[in-house]
Amino acid sequence: MRNEYIYERKGKKGITLQVKVPCGSGKDRFFQTASFKVSDYPSKTAAYQAARMQRDIYIVNSRNMPKKPQSASVGALYSHYLEMSALSLNTMKYYKPIYRDVCSKYVDIDIQKITAFDIQSSLTEYAQGHSQKMVSRAVTVWHNIFRTAQMKGIDVSDKTQMLMPVCSRYTSKRRKKDVISFEQFKSFTQFFLSRDEKKKQTKKKDQDIWYMLWLMYYTGCRPAEALAINSEDIDFENNLLHIVKSVGSSRTELRQILTTKRPASYRHFPITEELETLLHSLVDYSNSSPLLCDSDGLPYNIATIDDRITQAKIKTGIQFNLYQCRHMFSDAMFDIGTSPVVVRDLMGHESSTMSLDYAKASRDQMTAAVKKRSGNNSGTN
Repeated sequence: MRNEYIYERKGKKGITLQVKVPCGSGKDRFFQTASFKVSDYPSKTAAYQAARMQRDIYIVNSRNMPKKPQSASVGALYSHYLEMSALSLNTMKYYKPIYRDVCSKYVDIDIQKITAFDIQSSLTEYAQGHSQKMVSRAVTVWHNIFRTAQMKGIDVSDKTQMLMPVCSRYTSKRRKKDVISFEQFKSFTQFFLSRDEKKKQTKKKDQDIWYMLWLMYYTGCRPAEALAINSEDIDFENNLLHIVKSVGSSRTELRQILTTKRPASYRHFPITEELETLLHSLVDYSNSSPLLCDSDGLPYNIATIDDRITQAKIKTGIQFNLYQCRHMFSDAMFDIGTSPVVVRDLMGHESSTMSLDYAKASRDQMTAAVKKRSGNNSGTN
């Protein structure tokens, strides 16, 4: 480095030593310069010595020069967040419309120029057509963008900590929970066995759906959990069905068998006599892992199952959806006086409140309860 950044120029007036030290980078790059005529010094060696001294001063100055604060656009930070996080493909697909609706105006804007008012405005507008739950998720998207900026060393505060509460004005039309009888459920499942399907693959799919529905009916498990069960999960010796996996997506692949996300979902379900008969039949029927899988050997896509369920609804006239099996299980448990805590653990919920939300009292139950109260109060004035 003896003569680095020192350039010797020859001209009509003699030799000049030019010092040129770079500072900054990119668009902010510039040079600190100085010139030393050799003729002004006793010798060329003395001129080089002076030039080196000035060069060293410039280098020290460039190192101590305050750096321009780092920054990045909202869009770039969101992309970085997706790269750094362990989100599955399904979750990233779920976040995409939220990000589009809430952050579209600010994609190219520097994160340091985003104000709390900007975020408040975007959320208030979003709340006009979305539920409170979706508004909360939109806040999370903004929070993750600011957190990513901080992780990258950008000096910016998390503006989501400065927000006022955003209340949704959107009243969703909650789908009325259809209540079907056991006989209707039995008739609905039987439809899949009675179809006159010539294609072997289609016939197998209907048979698999039949097994899936009865697994869900007896255990109250989720569709993705029923589709992930393999023979190793069935312990006939101890009469336990280990519900510890579900079908989902990883960061790079769809239709994968994954361990359950929440500890509460990891459970060991007691095998009853009816369930044991069903499981023995399923093990004898299937030689794949999981026991119920599509023709390509991968777990079923829930959407594929839903399409077949919809077709069956139209042809049978029975208003059924996959989650009704969980509702029916919850209803049956509460009907026989099961503790909410037990129902919670059987269904893999994190709280008893969630289990209660699945249950729905029948008109006969409500009538009986009111009459019972009336009878208890008949002696009062």
